[in-house]
Amino acid sequence: MTYEEFADTRLAPLLRYAVMLTGEPHQAQDLVQETMVRVQLNCVGRASGSNQAAKRLPWRRASR
Repeated sequence: MTYEEFADTRLAPLLRYAVMLTGEPHQAQDLVQETMVRVQLNCVGRASGSNQAAKRLPWRRASR
């Protein structure tokens, strides 16, 4: 799965989940944006790295 395919299929669910965690849409958008940048950087040179990289999402920040 390429990063583009991953982003197309997972962006909306990740945003909904982030809104549920943070309770604030703007904070959720920032969290998802940071996460997607990290996923993309971790997937450079990997054919199927998106799913593994996404499992290490920075959701702990949402509780701050």
